[in-house]
Amino acid sequence: MRKYETIYIVQPDLGEDDIKSLSDKVREVVSGMKGNCLRLEDWGTRRLAYPIRKQGRGRYFFLNCEGDSKLIAELERRLRLDDKVLRYQSV
Repeated sequence: MRKYETIYIVQPDLGEDDIKSLSDKVREVVSGMKGNCLRLEDWGTRRLAYPIRKQGRGRYFFLNCEGDSKLIAELERRLRLDDKVLRYQSV
């Protein structure tokens, strides 16, 4: 299995329940695709370099996991469909 890092930015005005449900969804995708979630960190709210969907700030999350390319494809698909997520990047 390969190690992947994903950083995703969500809307800054989300409640704690919304953030917890989104984090649980991410963990479910990783475990459902037989991956291993090594770390999921909340980096907090930061100013964006440029506005995204009229948002000047965003809340950053860092995911470190092990898995295959199908896991990353499914994770990115789910992040793309979620309206709360502004941007994501997987390496």
